[in-house]
Amino acid sequence: MEAVDAIAKVPPQVIISRNRRSSEPFLLEIVSNIISALVIAPGHPQEGPFFLIKRLLNVLGEYSWATGNRTKIALYLKVAQLLCAYSQKKLPYHVAAVESNDTLYASANKYQNELRDILKVVMDAVVQMTSKSAASDPNSASELGALQLQAFMFILSSIQFTAKDHPEIAKAVALLFKSAQVSNC
Repeated sequence: MEAVDAIAKVPPQVIISRNRRSSEPFLLEIVSNIISALVIAPGHPQEGPFFLIKRLLNVLGEYSWATGNRTKIALYLKVAQLLCAYSQKKLPYHVAAVESNDTLYASANKYQNELRDILKVVMDAVVQMTSKSAASDPNSASELGALQLQAFMFILSSIQFTAKDHPEIAKAVALLFKSAQVSNC
């Protein structure tokens, strides 16, 4: 949890070789590594299986991002990938003697429902951020369109669902695809 909380303390800019630079590329790499580690991290015994994910989303939501939110969008997509990994009956990797969420929680309906709810929140945020960024910076339409298309392709390749059973996810997928089309991607 300390690694997640430390994200909030990263300054928006850093000085490297006497030049001021955005810290977002470094933050993207660091948070991506944290997200990768969360695949095998078991949930909190009292706070539940998604405690660290929720905490991470709160920290990312409160961070002062540069205009456009491209790094934030990319990180939300990585969180969505993590949630998709959590939806598998068996996680892609394990550490010996560590019981991960697939062993501890995955078979419970409550776990699957909460997982779907968090994924919906994440994907709705991606749709909202990409739409807001496109409206505020028309010059970045192709870059945002590429992110939207990446999100769309990610969902199609990572999630097994039917529109009938999960209309909220299907709606987010459709919005991302339409937004990507508008951006000519």
